[in-house]
Amino acid sequence: MESVDIPKVQERKPQREKARKSKIMTSPSEPKSISRLHVELRKHSDARKKTDSAILVIRKELKDLLLIHHATIKDLQKQMTQMRRKIVTIENSRKSTKLKISGKKTSSNKKSKKKTNKKKSKKR
Repeated sequence: MESVDIPKVQERKPQREKARKSKIMTSPSEPKSISRLHVELRKHSDARKKTDSAILVIRKELKDLLLIHHATIKDLQKQMTQMRRKIVTIENSRKSTKLKISGKKTSSNKKSKKKTNKKKSKKR
């Protein structure tokens, strides 16, 4: 009975080896999977290149917008200084006309008071 048990055990070992060999035999399919990986790698690298170029374009546009923004700010500041100058000259002209008008009123009032005082003194 012992002799029968030994060959059975020996038969099982080669089957296990065959199973291992079948895994090794799948190695010819590896070049296909490698080529698939290369294709996917190319796709990803192309997509990366596209996104990088898009990012560069966006950065250029942002720089242009920033330059335009600063230019408009400078223009507005110039306009504000011009408006302030105009306002100051208008205020100064108003003040001078007010002074002239108030100066005329006080001098005319003084003259009229003097005339009335003279008339009153003559009547007495």
